[in-house]
Amino acid sequence: AERMLGAVPYRGTKQNSIRHGNTLLCVGRHLRGDAVALAQDEHLAAAVVGTIDDQAQLAEDIRRAGGRGPGHNAADTLISAFRVWGSEAPVRLRGSFAGVVSDGTRLWCFRDHLGSQTFFYRDHESYFLGASEPKQVLAGARLQREPDTDGVTDIFYYRLDRSQTALRGIARLPNATIAEVGPERGVTPRRYWDPSDLLESASISPADARERLAELLDQAVTRAVSGADAISLSGGLDSPTIAAFAAPRHLELGGRPLTAISTVFPDYPNVDESHYIQLVAAQLPLELHTFVQQSSPLDDLSSWVDALDGPWDTLPIQEAAETYEVARRFGARRILTGEMAEAVAVMGGPLFAHLVSHGRLRPAARWLRIRRRS
Repeated sequence: AERMLGAVPYRGTKQNSIRHGNTLLCVGRHLRGDAVALAQDEHLAAAVVGTIDDQAQLAEDIRRAGGRGPGHNAADTLISAFRVWGSEAPVRLRGSFAGVVSDGTRLWCFRDHLGSQTFFYRDHESYFLGASEPKQVLAGARLQREPDTDGVTDIFYYRLDRSQTALRGIARLPNATIAEVGPERGVTPRRYWDPSDLLESASISPADARERLAELLDQAVTRAVSGADAISLSGGLDSPTIAAFAAPRHLELGGRPLTAISTVFPDYPNVDESHYIQLVAAQLPLELHTFVQQSSPLDDLSSWVDALDGPWDTLPIQEAAETYEVARRFGARRILTGEMAEAVAVMGGPLFAHLVSHGRLRPAARWLRIRRRS
């Protein structure tokens, strides 16, 4: 455990562990308020990283189901949930989390619905190791890091299997999945949540949808704001929306306006969003700091591949790192961002096929007319 936690010192140098039967659960933290927790009772032990939303409501649901009341931390609450609902407990959780529950002989490992937190593992004939990062698993197994060439290839062709990684011998637990691990070799992942049945199943008005979206955005932003934050602000729709919910919450917690860090492009006026950024910062208000981006996608490439345990296909890591460095100079410990919103909200590509395959021919025709006009 010490070797595994030592592989990622940036996740926390203060180590806590619980030995429960044949299992050992460990976490690393920097500060008391870090989003990690450990707990144990006479039957179960649990470790969790991340945040479980609305623990008060969850505790009330547990009591109504005959379980005990809330504990001291998220791991205590997790144990109570498993005592009531067993391996069905993760579907009742909300938030950004990864967790492990042990009865001393078996483990249940799981990730949140969208996969905001990570879980990697190695299932060997004589041991099972699981952790937040692949390099921790490699350290625990005393393995040399070697690429899985098929996995690396699949990353570049956007076809990576949900359980595959870029490293040989290391597997990834998919999002919305729980895996049971016992004394016998073999991991049995099971998806505990599938949103496909929820698509187009609600009969609500646009006004109701707007109200519910605002509630969910407020919940998600409240979860993330600590009072020592900065937002990576652009002039589009995504990050200003997050900023609108985060600014009053940050002022309440930190006693000062939310810091906004913005990349500007004075030499490229066609893409520079300074005017819109300044309007948002003045309206909310935010403490705005701008900078001209100096990084490029090839900067320190080998170092970043090393840090991330393989290539990546989503965010421009070098640009994000530069923004983080600027934010750190202004005292921020956490970054809020609107990254990936388009991937979630703009479904123009598969929308037509989805409508047709579900018999929604009239909306499909309307979508075609809109596309033709545009």
